[in-house]
Amino acid sequence: MKKTNIFKIAFILTIGLASIFSSCKKDAGPAGPQGAQGAQGPQGLQGTPGPAGSTVLSGNGTPTSTTGANGDFYLDLTSSLFYGPKTAAGWGTGFAMKGANGAAGTNGNKIINGTTIPGATDGSIGDYYLNTTNYLLYGPKIASGWGVGTSLIGTANVKYSGWATSTDPINVGYGKTSIRSARINTTAITPAIINSGVVLVYARRNSDLILPGGTTPLPFSYDLSVVENIKATVNFSLGTSVIYINTTTSNNSLYAEATLEYRYVVIPGGVAIAAAKNINLNDLQAVEKYFNIEK
Repeated sequence: MKKTNIFKIAFILTIGLASIFSSCKKDAGPAGPQGAQGAQGPQGLQGTPGPAGSTVLSGNGTPTSTTGANGDFYLDLTSSLFYGPKTAAGWGTGFAMKGANGAAGTNGNKIINGTTIPGATDGSIGDYYLNTTNYLLYGPKIASGWGVGTSLIGTANVKYSGWATSTDPINVGYGKTSIRSARINTTAITPAIINSGVVLVYARRNSDLILPGGTTPLPFSYDLSVVENIKATVNFSLGTSVIYINTTTSNNSLYAEATLEYRYVVIPGGVAIAAAKNINLNDLQAVEKYFNIEK
């Protein structure tokens, strides 16, 4: 009977405690506000100093045992030897910072100058020469000489044409003689050019029977009497805005002239005088080079 009462008492206590805990859990309030930040703690102790870094020293001559500290480097400015890193045993042997001298190079080309055309004894092969009077640059010099100079000051109002045939021919016959006059129309021929300038006209044709050199200045003559019984002279005359190409043949044949091509160069008076002192105006290649004319 007592044992039964003990069990009843224990059961009642268990139920009561469970009710208390359950009641406490359901009645818990909301979380409170966050507290203020705490005060900063004291500064920590300073760390241990690190080892000293290496130094690159320099001087004239070999470094001594008292120069620098272990780990340092040293440059001898006199011999260009580099030592280091220094150890407890010393500096050791330096190594060269520059190699041996190379072989001597060949002499370079020079630009020499003067106030006249360069002579055959001026300069060496490969050199250049500047005429400071007219700013013609010659070179490079070769075994045969300086050649033709090139102007460094542009074409100076020089006008020129490409290669083209003449147009609008007029043919007139007098017995066995024929005269043909054709035109090259160009605004480059002005009264000022006619009065004081220079007009150069060159001809070319793909036949070595007429023009053995490929091109030739006007006037010129050719003789094909052995093959075609033709003798002819080709020259030119000027009018405002026109160049007349005039051909005279000996047998009423105009076989050749119609197939010729022409190129003209128009040079103002003052420029022409200067150019004539330095180049052969009958040489088309020399004229093209002197005035920087496109070929």
